Amino acid sequence: MRTIKARTKTYESRIFLTTPRYLKKAKEKKMMRIKRKKQNKSLHTKWETSTLSSRLFVISFFGTLFYILQSLISSSHSKISFTSTEHKSLRKKSSQKSSPECLLKEAYESGDFTLYSHRSFYDINDPESTNTEFKSQEKIVKACTNSLEALKAINVNHLDIDLVLDEDSNEIIVSHPMEFKRESNVYSPCSLLPLPTLIPLLDKTYSSGNDHDSWFISMEPKGQWHHSAEEEKDAALALPLDVMKKVLSIVQEHKFTPQNCAVIINCLLLQGEEEERLVRELQKYCQLFVGIRRSDPVGEILQVESKPNGFHYDYLMPSVEFHPKHANHEQSYDFNLNKSVFWVVDNEDDLRLVADMNMRAIVSNTPKKIVDILNDPNWCH
Repeated sequence: MRTIKARTKTYESRIFLTTPRYLKKAKEKKMMRIKRKKQNKSLHTKWETSTLSSRLFVISFFGTLFYILQSLISSSHSKISFTSTEHKSLRKKSSQKSSPECLLKEAYESGDFTLYSHRSFYDINDPESTNTEFKSQEKIVKACTNSLEALKAINVNHLDIDLVLDEDSNEIIVSHPMEFKRESNVYSPCSLLPLPTLIPLLDKTYSSGNDHDSWFISMEPKGQWHHSAEEEKDAALALPLDVMKKVLSIVQEHKFTPQNCAVIINCLLLQGEEEERLVRELQKYCQLFVGIRRSDPVGEILQVESKPNGFHYDYLMPSVEFHPKHANHEQSYDFNLNKSVFWVVDNEDDLRLVADMNMRAIVSNTPKKIVDILNDPNWCH
């Protein structure tokens, strides 16, 4: 009986599976499964699309953030490498309008190009504008005045001078150490004058009064900055502390301001808190420059700006020999060209290197020659 009932039940089930009512329900269920499957597939596709969009958004966000940070860093340094893509594209864009020489000429004519006279020279190659022998102070004053007037005639009102402390007279002398020791073959027009004597000559030549508003001098105090035995034996080099104290007293007495003077000091060489304090005091009256020679450790010199309580250089003064095409080139560095004054530029070849770097300030022993080159019609094509 159990077997019969089982078979009967199975038979009845089979009969039920074929009834129209069941077939209708089965069809509805099948359609629901297909619909649900499509919905799940659609949701999965939407999820994948949403995930992809999110990923693209994240990539785009961080890419934009990286670009902004990179732009901020580059703008804060404003560095243009001699070999960088940025510099090449800048030069390419500029060359579409004008050549580097023409751009430099335009800057000169518009007053955006600053020409410093090195050690008060009008033209170091002109015997009439230099001192070939040690003269009396009266004759030096006359030679200095003549040179300043000649410089004014070609619109040069920036001087770059060396300072030496004469320990016998306790005076700051406008002089290169070789001139001070009477070992130079050529003496600059204002050499061997006390700095307080030069200042009124500058006022008389360039200014209407004593406000120092029409001239600018960058001054490099010479001293025993490396504290070496060789420097100690040099009669032209006094202790940095003594030199800076005397220079500070002069700029205070004559009411110098950062608008008309700068001191050239390599702060990497400072030793002790007192030397650092004196430099900070000088910064109240003058800008701070640093001279950089071709063999100097440039990175170390400039690291003082990034240190806590470090010194900020208003301008860098690198040698033009840093240009890769210069005959004496030894090393390259990405100088901030917007705050650099290159020295010493005395001829047309070096001036073309300056134009190539898109420079706007140089120091020269031959400012008259530089002006003549810039005014020559053949300079700019």
